Formats: sequence, C-alpha cells, structure tokens
Amino acid sequence: KYRRASKTPLVNINTDLGYFDHMIPCGIKGKAVTSLNVELGKAEISMEEVKNKLLRHFKILFEADLVETSKI
Repeated sequence: KYRRASKTPLVNINTDLGYFDHMIPCGIKGKAVTSLNVELGKAEISMEEVKNKLLRHFKILFEADLVETSKI
C-alpha cells in the first residue's frame, strides 16, 4: 500500500513570522519561513493587490474565464 501526503499551498502575505520560531514547518529542520511582504521589502502588502494579481495569473496560466459569484 502507498501512502500519500496532501499539502495545501500556502502563501504568507503579511504574517507575523515569530510564531514559526516555535515549530518546524513541514518537518524541514533548519529552514526559515518567509512572507511576501518580507521578500518584497515592504511593511505591508494590500490583500486586494495580491488577490487581483493571483487571479490574473491564474487566468493566464489555466486559460480560464473567471466568473464573479455572489458572496454567501
């Protein structure tokens, strides 16, 4: 029998990285966790900007037409 691990992609955007000092993320010792605002050298990144860019690139990559739906 084979075992499969399921991982969910996660993007830290404006995250307090101090919480990661108390754990070993993904079981990988000696590796640091980062966030988008740290990598870009910004104090904070607009969630709206992240959402718009992510959707734009998703649409291009998957050749998809995105449809807005009402919020539940």
